[in-house]
Amino acid sequence: MKSLSFLSLDWSKKKTMALLNPALPQEEKSLIEESLASLHFDRPHIFLTTSGSTGKRKLVALSYEAILTSAKSVNQFLQISKDDIWFQALPLFHIGGLSISARAFLSKSSVVHFQNKWSPSTFYKELEKSSATLCSLVPTQVYDLVNLKADAPKKLRAVLVGGGALSKSLYVEARKLGWQVLPTYGCSEASSQVATASLESLDLNTFEIDVESLKFPKMEVLPHLQVKEIDGQLAFKGDSLFSGYVVIESRKSTFIEGPKKNQWFVSDDLGQVTRLGEKHFVEIQGRSTFIRKVKGENVDFSKLNSVWQEVVMKKRASDPSLQEVAYSSCLIPFPDERSQFKVVLAIEKDKKKLEEFVEEYNDKVLPFEKIDSIQWIESLPRSELGKVQVERLVQELRAKA
Repeated sequence: MKSLSFLSLDWSKKKTMALLNPALPQEEKSLIEESLASLHFDRPHIFLTTSGSTGKRKLVALSYEAILTSAKSVNQFLQISKDDIWFQALPLFHIGGLSISARAFLSKSSVVHFQNKWSPSTFYKELEKSSATLCSLVPTQVYDLVNLKADAPKKLRAVLVGGGALSKSLYVEARKLGWQVLPTYGCSEASSQVATASLESLDLNTFEIDVESLKFPKMEVLPHLQVKEIDGQLAFKGDSLFSGYVVIESRKSTFIEGPKKNQWFVSDDLGQVTRLGEKHFVEIQGRSTFIRKVKGENVDFSKLNSVWQEVVMKKRASDPSLQEVAYSSCLIPFPDERSQFKVVLAIEKDKKKLEEFVEEYNDKVLPFEKIDSIQWIESLPRSELGKVQVERLVQELRAKA
Protein backbone atom coordinates (compact mmCIF):
# COMPACT_ATOMS: atom_id res chain seq x y z
CA MET A 1 0.00 0.00 0.00
CA LYS A 2 1.34 3.42 -0.99
CA SER A 3 0.97 6.63 0.95
CA LEU A 4 -0.45 9.74 -0.69
CA SER A 5 0.11 13.43 -0.07
CA PHE A 6 -1.67 14.77 -3.16
CA LEU A 7 -3.90 17.85 -3.26
CA SER A 8 -7.02 15.81 -3.99
CA LEU A 9 -8.22 12.23 -4.22
CA ASP A 10 -10.85 10.28 -6.11
CA TRP A 11 -13.75 9.57 -3.73
CA SER A 12 -15.48 7.36 -6.27
CA LYS A 13 -12.64 4.83 -6.06
CA LYS A 14 -12.40 3.75 -2.45
CA LYS A 15 -8.87 2.53 -1.85
CA THR A 16 -7.07 2.01 1.45
CA MET A 17 -4.36 4.65 1.74
CA ALA A 18 -2.29 6.65 4.18
CA LEU A 19 -2.21 10.44 3.84
CA LEU A 20 1.19 11.46 5.17
CA ASN A 21 3.00 14.73 5.68
CA PRO A 22 5.50 15.05 2.78
CA ALA A 23 8.04 16.36 5.32
CA LEU A 24 8.25 12.94 7.04
CA PRO A 25 11.58 11.19 6.43
CA GLN A 26 11.36 8.53 3.72
CA GLU A 27 12.41 5.85 6.18
CA GLU A 28 9.47 6.67 8.43
CA LYS A 29 7.05 6.76 5.47
CA SER A 30 8.25 3.31 4.39
CA LEU A 31 7.84 1.96 7.92
CA ILE A 32 4.24 3.24 8.09
CA GLU A 33 3.41 1.78 4.66
CA GLU A 34 4.87 -1.62 5.59
CA SER A 35 3.05 -1.66 8.94
CA LEU A 36 -0.33 -0.81 7.41
CA ALA A 37 0.14 -3.37 4.63
CA SER A 38 0.39 -6.10 7.27
CA LEU A 39 -3.08 -5.27 8.63
CA HIS A 40 -6.38 -6.39 7.11
CA PHE A 41 -9.70 -4.56 7.21
CA ASP A 42 -13.17 -5.51 6.02
CA ARG A 43 -13.51 -2.25 4.02
CA PRO A 44 -11.24 0.51 2.64
CA HIS A 45 -9.85 3.07 5.07
CA ILE A 46 -7.91 6.31 5.03
CA PHE A 47 -5.17 6.64 7.66
CA LEU A 48 -4.10 9.96 9.16
CA THR A 49 -1.21 10.43 11.56
CA THR A 50 -1.97 11.91 14.95
CA SER A 51 0.06 12.75 18.02
CA GLY A 52 1.86 9.98 19.81
CA SER A 53 4.35 9.70 22.64
CA THR A 54 8.08 9.71 21.97
CA GLY A 55 9.19 6.72 19.93
CA LYS A 56 5.67 5.88 18.74
CA ARG A 57 3.72 6.74 15.62
CA LYS A 58 -0.03 6.71 15.94
CA LEU A 59 -2.54 6.74 13.08
CA VAL A 60 -6.32 7.10 13.03
CA ALA A 61 -8.21 4.68 10.76
CA LEU A 62 -11.22 6.33 9.11
CA SER A 63 -13.62 4.47 6.83
CA TYR A 64 -14.90 6.23 3.74
CA GLU A 65 -18.43 5.84 5.12
CA ALA A 66 -17.47 7.69 8.32
CA ILE A 67 -15.79 10.58 6.48
CA LEU A 68 -18.67 11.00 4.03
CA THR A 69 -21.26 10.83 6.83
CA SER A 70 -19.55 13.80 8.47
CA ALA A 71 -19.21 15.64 5.15
CA LYS A 72 -22.91 15.22 4.33
CA SER A 73 -23.94 16.57 7.73
CA VAL A 74 -21.65 19.62 7.48
CA ASN A 75 -22.89 20.35 3.95
CA GLN A 76 -26.48 20.38 5.17
CA PHE A 77 -25.72 22.44 8.28
CA LEU A 78 -23.80 25.11 6.34
CA GLN A 79 -25.99 24.92 3.21
CA ILE A 80 -23.04 24.05 0.99
CA SER A 81 -23.95 23.59 -2.68
CA LYS A 82 -22.44 23.29 -6.16
CA ASP A 83 -22.37 27.09 -6.30
CA ASP A 84 -19.78 27.26 -3.51
CA ILE A 85 -16.03 27.53 -4.02
CA TRP A 86 -13.67 26.26 -1.31
CA PHE A 87 -10.29 27.90 -0.81
CA GLN A 88 -8.24 25.14 0.74
CA ALA A 89 -5.24 26.17 2.83
CA LEU A 90 -5.18 23.11 5.11
CA PRO A 91 -3.24 20.03 3.96
CA LEU A 92 -4.96 16.85 2.82
CA PHE A 93 -3.02 14.84 5.41
CA HIS A 94 -4.91 16.72 8.15
CA ILE A 95 -8.59 16.03 8.84
CA GLY A 96 -9.37 19.70 8.18
CA GLY A 97 -8.12 19.45 4.61
CA LEU A 98 -9.40 15.93 3.98
CA SER A 99 -12.91 16.89 5.08
CA ILE A 100 -13.02 19.78 2.58
CA SER A 101 -12.26 17.32 -0.20
CA ALA A 102 -15.12 15.05 0.96
CA ARG A 103 -17.62 17.92 1.29
CA ALA A 104 -16.75 19.19 -2.17
CA PHE A 105 -17.20 15.70 -3.64
CA LEU A 106 -20.71 15.36 -2.20
CA SER A 107 -21.85 18.91 -2.91
CA LYS A 108 -20.11 19.15 -6.30
CA SER A 109 -18.59 22.44 -5.14
CA SER A 110 -15.24 23.63 -6.51
CA VAL A 111 -11.91 23.65 -4.65
CA VAL A 112 -9.07 26.12 -5.20
CA HIS A 113 -5.83 25.01 -3.52
CA PHE A 114 -3.46 27.40 -1.78
CA GLN A 115 -0.17 25.71 -2.64
CA ASN A 116 2.33 28.20 -1.21
CA LYS A 117 4.03 28.14 2.15
CA TRP A 118 1.88 30.05 4.65
CA SER A 119 2.18 33.81 4.29
CA PRO A 120 -0.82 35.93 5.32
CA SER A 121 -0.27 38.51 2.56
CA THR A 122 0.16 35.85 -0.16
CA PHE A 123 -2.82 33.91 1.17
CA TYR A 124 -4.99 37.03 1.17
CA LYS A 125 -4.08 37.93 -2.42
CA GLU A 126 -4.79 34.40 -3.62
CA LEU A 127 -8.04 34.24 -1.65
CA GLU A 128 -9.29 37.44 -3.27
CA LYS A 129 -8.42 36.16 -6.75
CA SER A 130 -10.18 32.84 -6.17
CA SER A 131 -13.70 34.29 -5.62
CA ALA A 132 -14.04 31.66 -2.90
CA THR A 133 -17.15 31.50 -0.75
CA LEU A 134 -15.79 29.15 1.96
CA CYS A 135 -12.49 28.34 3.67
CA SER A 136 -11.16 26.67 6.81
CA LEU A 137 -8.42 28.18 8.96
CA VAL A 138 -6.73 27.61 12.31
CA PRO A 139 -6.63 30.41 14.94
CA THR A 140 -3.00 31.28 14.21
CA GLN A 141 -3.89 32.00 10.58
CA VAL A 142 -6.85 34.15 11.63
CA TYR A 143 -4.52 36.07 13.92
CA ASP A 144 -2.11 36.75 11.04
CA LEU A 145 -4.93 38.06 8.84
CA VAL A 146 -6.19 40.34 11.62
CA ASN A 147 -2.66 41.71 12.03
CA LEU A 148 -2.69 42.54 8.32
CA LYS A 149 -5.86 44.56 8.99
CA ALA A 150 -7.20 42.88 5.86
CA ASP A 151 -10.91 43.29 5.14
CA ALA A 152 -12.56 39.99 4.21
CA PRO A 153 -13.27 39.43 0.50
CA LYS A 154 -16.90 40.22 -0.26
CA LYS A 155 -17.73 36.80 -1.73
CA LEU A 156 -16.47 34.86 1.27
CA ARG A 157 -19.61 33.83 3.16
CA ALA A 158 -18.08 31.70 5.95
CA VAL A 159 -14.69 30.94 7.51
CA LEU A 160 -14.61 27.76 9.59
CA VAL A 161 -12.07 28.04 12.41
CA GLY A 162 -10.89 24.94 14.24
CA GLY A 163 -7.75 23.07 15.23
CA GLY A 164 -7.42 25.06 18.46
CA ALA A 165 -9.16 27.49 20.77
CA LEU A 166 -10.25 30.80 19.23
CA SER A 167 -10.21 33.62 21.78
CA LYS A 168 -13.17 35.97 22.05
CA SER A 169 -10.96 39.01 21.38
CA LEU A 170 -9.58 37.53 18.18
CA TYR A 171 -13.07 36.48 17.10
CA VAL A 172 -14.37 40.02 17.53
CA GLU A 173 -11.41 41.64 15.76
CA ALA A 174 -11.88 39.29 12.80
CA ARG A 175 -15.62 40.00 12.66
CA LYS A 176 -14.98 43.75 12.66
CA LEU A 177 -12.89 43.29 9.54
CA GLY A 178 -15.79 41.47 7.92
CA TRP A 179 -14.49 37.91 8.30
CA GLN A 180 -17.53 35.66 8.66
CA VAL A 181 -15.98 33.49 11.35
CA LEU A 182 -17.69 30.28 12.51
CA PRO A 183 -15.89 28.68 15.48
CA THR A 184 -15.88 24.89 15.24
CA TYR A 185 -14.93 21.95 17.42
CA GLY A 186 -13.94 18.59 16.02
CA CYS A 187 -11.34 15.86 15.98
CA SER A 188 -9.87 13.23 13.68
CA GLU A 189 -11.66 10.47 15.58
CA ALA A 190 -15.03 11.97 14.56
CA SER A 191 -13.97 12.53 10.92
CA SER A 192 -13.93 16.31 11.45
CA GLN A 193 -16.60 18.54 12.98
CA VAL A 194 -18.57 17.69 16.10
CA ALA A 195 -20.07 21.13 16.73
CA THR A 196 -20.13 24.40 14.78
CA ALA A 197 -21.53 27.89 15.20
CA SER A 198 -24.63 28.39 13.05
CA LEU A 199 -24.91 30.59 9.98
CA GLU A 200 -27.42 32.66 11.97
CA SER A 201 -24.56 33.80 14.24
CA LEU A 202 -23.21 35.78 11.25
CA ASP A 203 -26.32 37.92 10.95
CA LEU A 204 -25.08 40.52 13.46
CA ASN A 205 -23.54 43.71 12.12
CA THR A 206 -20.21 43.83 13.98
CA PHE A 207 -18.42 46.68 12.25
CA GLU A 208 -19.28 49.21 14.97
CA ILE A 209 -19.65 46.94 17.95
CA ASP A 210 -17.25 46.84 20.88
CA VAL A 211 -15.53 43.78 22.26
CA GLU A 212 -17.60 43.45 25.40
CA SER A 213 -21.04 43.56 23.76
CA LEU A 214 -20.53 40.82 21.16
CA LYS A 215 -21.19 37.31 22.44
CA PHE A 216 -19.01 34.45 21.33
CA PRO A 217 -21.33 32.18 19.32
CA LYS A 218 -22.46 28.85 20.70
CA MET A 219 -21.26 25.76 18.86
CA GLU A 220 -24.18 23.54 17.94
CA VAL A 221 -23.76 19.75 17.89
CA LEU A 222 -24.22 18.51 14.33
CA PRO A 223 -27.16 16.15 13.72
CA HIS A 224 -25.09 13.07 12.79
CA LEU A 225 -23.57 12.84 16.29
CA GLN A 226 -24.70 12.53 19.89
CA VAL A 227 -22.53 14.18 22.54
CA LYS A 228 -22.51 13.86 26.32
CA GLU A 229 -20.18 14.38 29.28
CA ILE A 230 -18.53 11.46 31.05
CA ASP A 231 -16.64 12.62 34.16
CA GLY A 232 -16.19 16.03 32.55
CA GLN A 233 -14.83 14.62 29.27
CA LEU A 234 -16.75 14.87 26.02
CA ALA A 235 -17.99 11.58 24.56
CA PHE A 236 -19.43 11.03 21.07
CA LYS A 237 -21.62 8.43 19.40
CA GLY A 238 -22.47 8.23 15.70
CA ASP A 239 -21.63 6.88 12.26
CA SER A 240 -18.70 9.25 11.63
CA LEU A 241 -16.49 7.75 14.34
CA PHE A 242 -13.14 6.15 13.56
CA SER A 243 -12.54 2.41 13.25
CA GLY A 244 -9.48 2.38 15.50
CA TYR A 245 -5.86 3.36 16.01
CA VAL A 246 -2.73 1.84 14.53
CA VAL A 247 0.24 2.26 16.88
CA ILE A 248 3.70 1.66 15.41
CA GLU A 249 6.66 1.20 17.74
CA SER A 250 10.02 -0.43 17.05
CA ARG A 251 8.81 -1.73 13.68
CA LYS A 252 5.87 -3.47 15.36
CA SER A 253 2.31 -2.38 14.57
CA THR A 254 -0.69 -2.85 16.84
CA PHE A 255 -4.32 -2.19 15.95
CA ILE A 256 -6.51 -0.84 18.76
CA GLU A 257 -10.18 -1.16 17.85
CA GLY A 258 -12.34 1.94 18.08
CA PRO A 259 -15.93 2.18 19.33
CA LYS A 260 -18.41 -0.29 17.88
CA LYS A 261 -21.75 0.87 16.48
CA ASN A 262 -23.85 2.57 19.19
CA GLN A 263 -20.86 2.74 21.56
CA TRP A 264 -19.53 5.98 23.02
CA PHE A 265 -16.03 7.28 22.32
CA VAL A 266 -14.61 9.26 25.26
CA SER A 267 -12.27 12.00 24.03
CA ASP A 268 -9.47 13.80 25.87
CA ASP A 269 -11.39 17.07 25.60
CA LEU A 270 -13.02 18.61 28.62
CA GLY A 271 -16.30 20.39 28.02
CA GLN A 272 -19.90 21.08 28.88
CA VAL A 273 -22.98 20.06 26.90
CA THR A 274 -26.12 22.18 27.22
CA ARG A 275 -29.56 21.80 25.66
CA LEU A 276 -31.83 24.51 24.29
CA GLY A 277 -35.05 23.04 22.96
CA GLU A 278 -34.12 20.26 20.54
CA LYS A 279 -30.58 21.53 20.00
CA HIS A 280 -27.42 20.65 21.93
CA PHE A 281 -24.40 22.92 22.30
CA VAL A 282 -20.80 22.28 23.33
CA GLU A 283 -18.45 24.54 25.27
CA ILE A 284 -14.81 23.42 25.29
CA GLN A 285 -12.97 23.81 28.57
CA GLY A 286 -9.57 22.29 27.85
CA ARG A 287 -7.90 18.91 27.44
CA SER A 288 -7.45 16.25 30.08
CA THR A 289 -4.03 15.50 28.54
CA PHE A 290 -2.96 19.09 29.26
CA ILE A 291 -3.78 18.93 32.97
CA ARG A 292 -0.83 18.75 35.35
CA LYS A 293 -0.35 18.81 39.10
CA VAL A 294 1.07 22.12 40.36
CA LYS A 295 1.72 22.21 44.10
CA GLY A 296 -0.83 19.43 44.55
CA GLU A 297 -3.56 21.15 42.50
CA ASN A 298 -4.89 20.11 39.07
CA VAL A 299 -4.08 22.87 36.58
CA ASP A 300 -5.53 22.97 33.06
CA PHE A 301 -2.89 24.63 30.89
CA SER A 302 -5.37 25.00 28.01
CA LYS A 303 -7.40 27.29 30.23
CA LEU A 304 -4.32 29.22 31.39
CA ASN A 305 -3.26 29.87 27.79
CA SER A 306 -6.74 31.20 26.99
CA VAL A 307 -6.46 33.67 29.90
CA TRP A 308 -2.95 34.71 28.79
CA GLN A 309 -4.02 35.32 25.19
CA GLU A 310 -7.04 37.35 26.27
CA VAL A 311 -4.84 39.61 28.43
CA VAL A 312 -2.32 40.28 25.65
CA MET A 313 -4.89 40.61 22.83
CA LYS A 314 -6.77 43.34 24.72
CA LYS A 315 -3.58 45.29 25.43
CA ARG A 316 -1.66 44.93 22.18
CA ALA A 317 -3.48 47.75 20.34
CA SER A 318 -1.68 50.34 22.48
CA ASP A 319 1.78 48.95 21.69
CA PRO A 320 2.48 47.80 18.09
CA SER A 321 5.69 46.09 19.19
CA LEU A 322 3.56 43.54 21.04
CA GLN A 323 1.46 42.60 18.01
CA GLU A 324 2.65 38.99 17.91
CA VAL A 325 3.12 38.24 21.60
CA ALA A 326 -0.14 36.34 22.02
CA TYR A 327 0.74 33.79 19.35
CA SER A 328 4.51 33.68 19.85
CA SER A 329 4.24 32.68 23.48
CA CYS A 330 2.87 29.74 25.43
CA LEU A 331 2.31 28.73 29.05
CA ILE A 332 3.71 25.26 29.64
CA PRO A 333 3.95 22.75 32.51
CA PHE A 334 7.65 22.49 33.35
CA PRO A 335 8.78 19.57 35.55
CA ASP A 336 9.85 20.66 39.03
CA GLU A 337 11.10 18.52 41.91
CA ARG A 338 9.29 20.52 44.59
CA SER A 339 5.98 21.36 42.84
CA GLN A 340 5.77 18.43 40.37
CA PHE A 341 5.20 21.06 37.68
CA LYS A 342 5.45 24.82 37.57
CA VAL A 343 3.88 27.37 35.23
CA VAL A 344 6.48 28.67 32.78
CA LEU A 345 5.97 31.28 30.06
CA ALA A 346 7.98 30.43 26.94
CA ILE A 347 8.21 33.30 24.50
CA GLU A 348 10.00 34.39 21.35
CA LYS A 349 10.16 38.05 22.39
CA ASP A 350 12.26 40.04 24.87
CA LYS A 351 10.79 39.27 28.29
CA LYS A 352 11.30 42.87 29.45
CA LYS A 353 8.31 43.89 27.37
CA LEU A 354 6.03 41.46 29.18
CA GLU A 355 6.17 42.50 32.81
CA GLU A 356 2.85 44.35 32.85
CA PHE A 357 1.14 41.48 31.04
CA VAL A 358 2.47 38.89 33.47
CA GLU A 359 1.23 40.99 36.39
CA GLU A 360 -2.24 41.39 34.88
CA TYR A 361 -2.41 37.67 34.05
CA ASN A 362 -1.38 36.77 37.61
CA ASP A 363 -4.17 38.96 38.97
CA LYS A 364 -6.73 36.89 37.01
CA VAL A 365 -5.71 33.40 38.16
CA LEU A 366 -5.39 31.39 41.36
CA PRO A 367 -2.11 31.58 43.30
CA PHE A 368 -0.83 28.19 42.09
CA GLU A 369 -1.67 29.16 38.45
CA LYS A 370 0.58 32.23 38.44
CA ILE A 371 3.61 32.40 36.15
CA ASP A 372 6.65 31.10 37.99
CA SER A 373 9.29 32.10 35.44
CA ILE A 374 9.81 33.28 31.86
CA GLN A 375 11.95 31.38 29.36
CA TRP A 376 13.15 33.02 26.13
CA ILE A 377 13.46 30.81 23.06
CA GLU A 378 14.47 31.50 19.45
CA SER A 379 11.25 30.00 18.04
CA LEU A 380 8.46 27.87 19.44
CA PRO A 381 8.34 24.40 17.85
CA ARG A 382 5.09 24.05 15.92
CA SER A 383 3.15 21.48 13.94
CA GLU A 384 2.36 21.98 10.26
CA LEU A 385 -0.87 23.74 11.33
CA GLY A 386 0.88 26.11 13.73
CA LYS A 387 0.08 24.37 17.03
CA VAL A 388 2.82 24.65 19.64
CA GLN A 389 4.38 21.22 20.24
CA VAL A 390 4.46 21.39 24.03
CA GLU A 391 6.38 18.18 24.77
CA ARG A 392 9.10 19.10 22.30
CA LEU A 393 9.26 22.63 23.74
CA VAL A 394 9.69 21.28 27.27
CA GLN A 395 12.48 18.99 26.07
CA GLU A 396 14.27 21.91 24.39
CA LEU A 397 14.05 24.07 27.52
CA ARG A 398 15.24 21.21 29.76
CA ALA A 399 18.21 20.69 27.45
CA LYS A 400 19.11 24.39 27.86
CA ALA A 401 18.80 24.32 31.66
